[in-house]
Amino acid sequence: MPTQFTTPVPPAPVTNALIAGLQAVLYPQPVYAMGLQQVVRGQPPEDSLFVGWRYLLNLDAHFGIEVDVDQTGSAPPVYAGFSYGPVVAKAVNAAQQIATVPGIPGGVYEIRFLLIPGMLTDSLWLRATAPAPDWIVPYHTAGTGLQEMLPYEMTSFLNILRPMAQVRVSHVLR
Repeated sequence: MPTQFTTPVPPAPVTNALIAGLQAVLYPQPVYAMGLQQVVRGQPPEDSLFVGWRYLLNLDAHFGIEVDVDQTGSAPPVYAGFSYGPVVAKAVNAAQQIATVPGIPGGVYEIRFLLIPGMLTDSLWLRATAPAPDWIVPYHTAGTGLQEMLPYEMTSFLNILRPMAQVRVSHVLR
């Protein structure tokens, strides 16, 4: 008879305790993705660009874990994978420090992750909950002219990225 293994199934209270413990240390963020053409047009991101959730977990100052869940339109959420390492740790640190970043005007903001494929920058989007400007705080960037952990009003952020986006779009259209 060949060797067989069974997978143990923990009782529901154990799973519930795990989930409760993780919720206490996770930083959930809705994820929004905008395209290069939108940057070129200077069109700010919209709620319709929602693509899912990411959950950040800090293991130490230089190592973090990110779990991604895709959710577009009316489709049910789908586990998309996980990432780890120092760039994820920067995301966790940014999420932890965002309330103390100087230069963000008083107000109530929802913290969102803004993804712009092709722009070499990871940013937190501070979406104003009242009529007021939105802010962007890049926390990981390369060659974009943006400074990490410095807040930019949305229009300024898009104006800084526009020339790079125009170059990238022109190369794609060739």
